[in-house]
Amino acid sequence: MSEDFDWQADQGAGWERGVQETIPKAAGSRKRYWYSILVSLLALVAGGALASWLLSQHMNKLYTTVKLDILATHNLILHADQQRDVSLLTGVLSHESSNWVKSQKELAQEGLLFGRTSFGLYLPPGSEHTSDLADQYLNAPEDLKEITMSPNLTTATVTSDILYLIDYGNQVTDTVTLRRTEFYSHVGNRWLLAPPEKGFWGQWMTIREGRLSLRFPERDKKIAERLAVDLDAILDHMCKSLADVDCPDNLHASIILDSDSGSLVATSDPAIMLNGMSPIRLPAPTLVGTPVDDAGHQALLHGYASHIVAAMISQIVGWQCCEKGLFYQALLDKQLSQLNIRPWPLTQAEYQVMFRYPIIDIAKLQPVWSKAPLSLSSQATWRQIYSMVDFILESNPNISPAIIQRRLISSNDYRSWLAKNGFDTIGSALQNRWLQFVQTKIEKEHLPLPLPDQDIFLLCSSDYSDVGALYRYDLANGQIVPELTDRALQFMIPLPGDDGLLLQERPLQFSPPEVFMWQGGCELEVASQMTDALLFPIDSSNPNRLLFHSYEADRDGALYSQLNVEACTTGRCAIQPLQGFPVWTPDGRSTIIATDEGLLRMGDAQGQQLSAIGQGSYPFWIDDNTYGYVDNQPQPAIVIASTLDHHARALIPLETLTAAVSFNLPVEQLSIHSISVKQDEPNKLFVALNIADSTQHVQDRALIISYDLATGQANLLLRLERALTAYQPLRFSPGGRWLAVQSLDRTRTCWQLHLLNLHSNQTETFTSVYRFAYPDYDWSANGRWLLRIDRELLYLIAPDPDYQQVIFHGFPNCFFAAWVKDKVNCE
Repeated sequence: MSEDFDWQADQGAGWERGVQETIPKAAGSRKRYWYSILVSLLALVAGGALASWLLSQHMNKLYTTVKLDILATHNLILHADQQRDVSLLTGVLSHESSNWVKSQKELAQEGLLFGRTSFGLYLPPGSEHTSDLADQYLNAPEDLKEITMSPNLTTATVTSDILYLIDYGNQVTDTVTLRRTEFYSHVGNRWLLAPPEKGFWGQWMTIREGRLSLRFPERDKKIAERLAVDLDAILDHMCKSLADVDCPDNLHASIILDSDSGSLVATSDPAIMLNGMSPIRLPAPTLVGTPVDDAGHQALLHGYASHIVAAMISQIVGWQCCEKGLFYQALLDKQLSQLNIRPWPLTQAEYQVMFRYPIIDIAKLQPVWSKAPLSLSSQATWRQIYSMVDFILESNPNISPAIIQRRLISSNDYRSWLAKNGFDTIGSALQNRWLQFVQTKIEKEHLPLPLPDQDIFLLCSSDYSDVGALYRYDLANGQIVPELTDRALQFMIPLPGDDGLLLQERPLQFSPPEVFMWQGGCELEVASQMTDALLFPIDSSNPNRLLFHSYEADRDGALYSQLNVEACTTGRCAIQPLQGFPVWTPDGRSTIIATDEGLLRMGDAQGQQLSAIGQGSYPFWIDDNTYGYVDNQPQPAIVIASTLDHHARALIPLETLTAAVSFNLPVEQLSIHSISVKQDEPNKLFVALNIADSTQHVQDRALIISYDLATGQANLLLRLERALTAYQPLRFSPGGRWLAVQSLDRTRTCWQLHLLNLHSNQTETFTSVYRFAYPDYDWSANGRWLLRIDRELLYLIAPDPDYQQVIFHGFPNCFFAAWVKDKVNCE
């Protein structure tokens, strides 16, 4: 305490002295004064820097958020393009310009918002899985894209580099990059795709270079100047290289590179682009995508050249849209391939695809004659048209495509054009010549799997009648071997286990059919109570019995019958009529029989009725004591019951099945068509649903759904645009790897066979012309090889891996094909 007091006293006692002593300390006070100012200034600077840093951080965060919002819209647009979903796109479009909005919707319908197929450029496979540009923006290097914001954050320009595949033909491809520019505007609380701002394109400019004049917006000046020189050189090469085109001395191409996005839509319509009208209107490079290097320029050049050269040839030879369009389009593509502008699209792989669709008699293509040029991806017939043009040119090696074009233009119909090119359309000679030509174009690949130890039998006609003879196809040497050629056969089916064949014969025009078995060259008569009915096989749930349905003229509905093949070994071989459609238990000792009246009855092993169950349809067995069926009252549902009391143990409403369908589909528009069960997965139901024809908002006519009884989980397996066939449209391959589904297009009279891999969920589809015989395929015993027959062609298919061999058997028509064990002894 005293020390503190003394310290205070010293300060007070020495006040006068202290004043005197402050005089020499004046400099130190000034230092403290400036020091205080400096500290204040530093504090201000630090505070300003901190505020600036905080503001910068806030702005960076704001810019990042805005950019991510823009890229989210961008991703929606990309998804709409991939799915061709116009309704999705409409929600993210600015409606500043109605014409621009219309063009964007049309581009989405054609998949051209990002795709550039009309310029020979394709988005790489799987690109739809790497389209999250928001992730790219956060993680990718800055040179992959650029987003430029307006100062008030209400508009933005997005620049992105898009990778494309370019096909040079002969299985040679490369990748090129084009730079895409998009515009967005902030409307309400959303970023919308918008048209370019006023002044973006600049003034219109014109270049004259040799044979062409090029008009373009100022923005694309640098690219257009180079294009003009290169395009003129290509036109000069066309005139010098293409035989018989005969360019006039005053040939001139007037070209407009348009800033209107509608010009990009037009490039997808060959009827517009091939018409040869002047000026030739094409999209400006900024609309297509600007090149970032020389490879991109060459790709862009070839895209422009394909349209310009095609239009100029049309002008020179005098073709006007639109009759004979597909044939003319094929001849043009041949000329473009000769100039190395566009590869010839009908590759060996496309030849293989061609045979997945019905083959039209080459002499009967008159209905296609009047068709306008079409985008090749929009229809399947183009492959056969292009193969026909290839066939004509190779059959007339001294005649150029230009001469054949002029013959095409001057011909009134298809047959007269063929006659001018040296072909006779009477009879089957032309078709045989064409098929022989096609064989030379299909490279025979190595078999991916060993062939089964089985023979192939065919029922074929030497003319176009509905009866034929029996032949064996020797797989080892590709030869057809006659087996029964003096019989009028009209039906064939393999016996259980592929131990032989069941054949139906009509020896005289008005006599009843005769049925017999054919095993190892021996014939065994089968008694039948059928009158004049033709047999149709139904997939039987009993491996020892063949099940048929047939129709008689004086009977309403189908007539069912069966053949117990085991009984044939004891001499009691007969087809027996049934009182309904039987479904056997897994052990084969009992049946449930569905009658035409909508009743279910218990039956014995022979399929004969024993006792009534009640109302129901489409019965199936889960095990030897548990069965199911469809009850349509009051609402459609699947009922699971037991043979002990026939009381319902479970009820599966139709709404439970449709939970697997992502799109809106009213239950009243659906009906259960059939139900199948795999023996090795008895708790999984495979349900076929019909969609009423009156349903407008979906294109599908049928659905295939799996339902797990243990988990209650329903999964959509297939959506079909055609109606299901009447009887057993669902059939499992031996081993159960594949589910075969058959649908029928009655308007176009053709079958479709859909093969669903139940392990990978991948589907393959094959189309055949409509025939009275059904089905048109047969599995090998090991379930790895499929035979498919379609008139003059036999298909040897290994679905896994995706392999198909086309066999030309030489007959104008074959009805049936079947695998049969090659060592069956009839003794």
